[in-house]
Amino acid sequence: MQFHVASVKQGKTGAICVAYHHIGDAAYILLGRHWRPSLTMWEWEFPRGMGEQGEAVEETAVREFREETGIVVAVSEAHIRQIVHADTGMLRDRIAVVTLDCENNPSAQTDWELSVLHWVSVPVFEQMIQQGMIHDGLTLAAWSVVTALAHK
Repeated sequence: MQFHVASVKQGKTGAICVAYHHIGDAAYILLGRHWRPSLTMWEWEFPRGMGEQGEAVEETAVREFREETGIVVAVSEAHIRQIVHADTGMLRDRIAVVTLDCENNPSAQTDWELSVLHWVSVPVFEQMIQQGMIHDGLTLAAWSVVTALAHK
């Protein structure tokens, strides 16, 4: 029996960012509309990216988040919640689910990846899941981790 395994970014841990912004008692999370050529469609997703050599996971999260959204968050505001794997059958990868405490104050240029960003309330995001508007497995997995830990 022959197995084929792909390694992502030479095994550097990536990060998927669940960014929070609070207005009063309401919590908002940031979603980006990302073009996915493999699906030939736009997807609502949490910002994410892969790690670089010598970079701590929190640094990866903060860098990727800034590159994709233009929002600067201090490394101290990045909190690793869990490590997940996108596909344990085919990929050799590590992706950290990271929450970011941030304010809605873009202070840098975004890169080409995410052109549409929206802060949505948690209830609206959960409605989007219920209505089948969120298809991205990593976004769904990250939300599952974050909500499960909130119920601890």
